[in-house]
Amino acid sequence: MDNRLTLNEFNGIRKNLEQISSTWADLWVILHLTQARVTHLLRCKYQDIHDDVMHLSAHRVFRDSHIALSLTARVIIRHRQQRYPEDTFLFQSHSSRVRATAQPVTVIAFNIALKKAASGVTSKTISSKSALSVLPGVAEWPANAP
Repeated sequence: MDNRLTLNEFNGIRKNLEQISSTWADLWVILHLTQARVTHLLRCKYQDIHDDVMHLSAHRVFRDSHIALSLTARVIIRHRQQRYPEDTFLFQSHSSRVRATAQPVTVIAFNIALKKAASGVTSKTISSKSALSVLPGVAEWPANAP
């Protein structure tokens, strides 16, 4: 059985994530567009993004990599930077527990949100890796987004 998400499932999860948090919805779409692993992507800082290229530094099992950003990815990143101008990380936690020092959101919190967002959309087991393999079609950023 093919466990990849259909485009409708991907977008249904994205819409539900938007109801939970724009950060989770943005992370879901950026994962799909960049095909980066979530633990590597979460370490990305705004200073690692130059024009249309994202530099992901080597960390543990991940090699240094440069990812060309699509127009959609650049729009999402620009929107996040405008919304959170003081943030260091692209996906920074705004929890009161970590306000003293800039830290990215956690994979655990993201996967919990994903499970909630997938409920009623698909019976497939969903994790951050699910964004990496969506059946043919293009997942687009919503037309009404800035």
